[in-house]
Amino acid sequence: MRVFLRYVGDPGFQIGIGDGIGVHQSTVSRTVTNVITRIVQKSNIWIRFPTSCEDLHNAKNKWQEKFNFPSTIGAIDCTDIPIMKPFIHADE
Repeated sequence: MRVFLRYVGDPGFQIGIGDGIGVHQSTVSRTVTNVITRIVQKSNIWIRFPTSCEDLHNAKNKWQEKFNFPSTIGAIDCTDIPIMKPFIHADE
């Protein structure tokens, strides 16, 4: 798990990650592949998307009421990343 978390936390070359932890690059490759495969197999249990307009509306209301976070239906890792609207020149 340490290999996988190191890889997803700071992705880089597998050789560098392996050297930093003390394992071969092939071990890093197999570990990352195996853990991702297991996560994908269980993703339908852990990840739920609204399936109807009513579910979508309810999810948005829940996030607004609970976290004061409008127009949201979920979060990946609870990290807020502001996305700025691009500046468009009037002559474009």
